[in-house]
Amino acid sequence: MHVDSGAPRPVEVPAGRGLAWLGALSALLLAGMLAAVVIGTYRISFADVLRVVAARLGSGGADDGVSAAVIWNLRIPRVLLAALVGAALASSGAVFQASFRNPLVEPYILGVSSGAAFGAALGMVAPHFPLSVPLAAFVGGAEGASMTLTNLPARADSVYQSVVARDSTLSDARFALNELGKMRFAGKDWSGALGYFQRRIALDPNNGEAYYFSGLSYKQMDQTEPAVAALRQAAVLDSMKADRHFWLGVVLDAQKDATGARAAFGRAVSLDSTSKLMSKAYSQLGYYALLEREWTLAVDHLEHAVAIDPIDLQSLVWLGQAYQNSGNCAKALGAYRRALAINPAQPDALKGVKTCSGGGASASKGGGE
Repeated sequence: MHVDSGAPRPVEVPAGRGLAWLGALSALLLAGMLAAVVIGTYRISFADVLRVVAARLGSGGADDGVSAAVIWNLRIPRVLLAALVGAALASSGAVFQASFRNPLVEPYILGVSSGAAFGAALGMVAPHFPLSVPLAAFVGGAEGASMTLTNLPARADSVYQSVVARDSTLSDARFALNELGKMRFAGKDWSGALGYFQRRIALDPNNGEAYYFSGLSYKQMDQTEPAVAALRQAAVLDSMKADRHFWLGVVLDAQKDATGARAAFGRAVSLDSTSKLMSKAYSQLGYYALLEREWTLAVDHLEHAVAIDPIDLQSLVWLGQAYQNSGNCAKALGAYRRALAINPAQPDALKGVKTCSGGGASASKGGGE
């Protein structure tokens, strides 16, 4: 089995669910904007708003001068400005959260607030300052964030090191050890990462995250036995986290332990059946079913895999083989052709198309190749 990286990946929201949420929230935003235009001290009905807008757009009819002035000169500019400000705040918040991988991050952490305050103060008190106060605040905030992010890894490392040096037995120090290990892991310093995770495990043997990253570090160092042991312990301690079971399945598969890997992958998809990482688990489960000549089960697993990742070439080929071995050449041709659309030279797909087009019901009774 081939997996691109030893690093854990985030759970992804299915495309259909994401679009549904986007549509619902967009409709809610439009409804709120319309309500803000209609509601106010000066009463204007919804019909009046439509009439004024139609008249302004040249669709005929006359508009009330007072209503038109209130709508076009007061309410609509305010509503649009509020929407733009809200979008800007949401975008900046998303950037902050993505940068720190922390939903509780705030502008004070990045130095944005301090930089903006300094810029605004400079704009107010400096004579002949070339920027307006709002623009000076923006430039100051951007510069503050830039200065912080430029030195962020080194600063974080220094802070964590000082916490550990003060007293490595405190809960803060235990957290710092994990963070130091993850920073080394992200930098591909596998042995350095292991040193910190092993210290964390010595202080807290029930920390599943330390075992998890230890196992991934061992995997990257091609030390399969300790990788299996660490990931097995991580799966026990964090039994409800699908990625723990997934990576345990990966290293067990590398050990040729198909029974153990199949159980681990099965547990992973029972906890998370939608993320792209789990498409690999479904694909491998389908492959095991092919080897056991369980065609119906193989089709089920592989259909799940390609539903999550429609351009997974190997899953499409195995799906074609599962359908072909079950006698459904029409479905097999569909899967093979999808595979060939990705790689026109894929040999198993070419062979499957030739066999099914010639009327053969099965080309490979031995399962996936």
